[in-house]
Order: sequence, then C-alpha cells, then structure tokens
Amino acid sequence: MAGPVRGLCSPKNGIFPQFRLFNGAPTFVRYAAPAKADLWTVTQPPMNKPLLFAFSALLTFACNTAPTDALAQEKGNVSSYGAPITADGAISTADLVKKMTTTDSLATKVQCEIITSCTKKGCWMTVQLPDGEKMMVRFKDYAFFVPKEGLEGHHAVIQGYASKETTDVATLRHYAEDAGKSKEEIAKITEPETNLMFLADGVLITF
Repeated sequence: MAGPVRGLCSPKNGIFPQFRLFNGAPTFVRYAAPAKADLWTVTQPPMNKPLLFAFSALLTFACNTAPTDALAQEKGNVSSYGAPITADGAISTADLVKKMTTTDSLATKVQCEIITSCTKKGCWMTVQLPDGEKMMVRFKDYAFFVPKEGLEGHHAVIQGYASKETTDVATLRHYAEDAGKSKEEIAKITEPETNLMFLADGVLITF
C-alpha cells in the first residue's frame, strides 16, 4: 500500500537531495519545512499490480499443494501386480453378480474387498461378494503372486475374466489347507461347490 515514510534530513548548500529507495524503485522526496533539521516525507510507490498478482497466484498454488499430498497419504499406497492396470471403469461386486446371472463368463474389471490370500505362495486370494458369498481369484498363467498375509480387509481392483466354476472336494480342501485352516475345518468339506471364479491378469491393492 502506498504511504508516506517520515524522517529527518538537513539540506546541503541549499540543494535538497533526491533518493532511490525501496529496492531501486524511483521515489519522490520532499522536505516538509526548511528548518534546522527539516522534516521530509518519502512517498512509497504503489506495488506493481502484475507482480502482486503473480505473488498471490504462487501463494495460492503453494497452499493448495500441501492438502493434495496429505490426501494422497490418507488414501494409502497402491501396489500393482501382474499386467499394469488402472481403476478406471471398475464395477462393483454387486454389479458383477447381477451381470453373471445372464452369462457364464465375462471380461471385466471389478473393485472388491479381500478376505484372505494363499499363505504359502500368494498364488490366489478370495474376495467378498454380496450376501456373505466369496469369490476365488486366481492369477493368469501363474505369472504373479500377491502378498501371503496382511491383505484382509484391503481394497483391490482386479481385471480379467469372471466365470462360473464347480470346484471339487479335493481342490476345496487344498485351498483350505493353503489358507491355514485346521484339520477339523478341512475335514468338514465334503461337497463340491459352484461359485463365481475370477482369473486375473492384473491386480491393484490399496494398503
């Protein structure tokens, strides 16, 4: 803001001096009265408007950048497994179940919640479906694995093919053993099951 800055100065040989102040910006200097120690007034020039605008824009950018980084941390880190994929266009598990009522297989991308993963190699995982059901997710060509532990409750995006599959008792017991089930729990598996299965070529997991 422009405004006077007042101080004391004495003339030399009757000639009033001129000054360059405020970082080299030209200023006007005026003696208020020709006395022994004359009072002078320096008028500060108004701030350059383009410079003020640039400074304000920079400050606004800096203020808006920090919350973005904080938000990214709140969302957590996303790890990719298998083929590179994005979350764009992923459908819900409810939509998947609905679509699978009219077809036996479907190429799709699904967002889901992980129940558990293979504790021996990480070569499969199960995800939550509506109404308490679950879906087995295997990985195409056995080409990649996910972490063997710590995935419970984490969100994932899986891309690949969903299908209906009948799994025999021996395979069900094998999955149960890989999941760390007790011998008693494994022995209770006596019937094959027909469920949705997903063969994924790419997986994103949020930690």
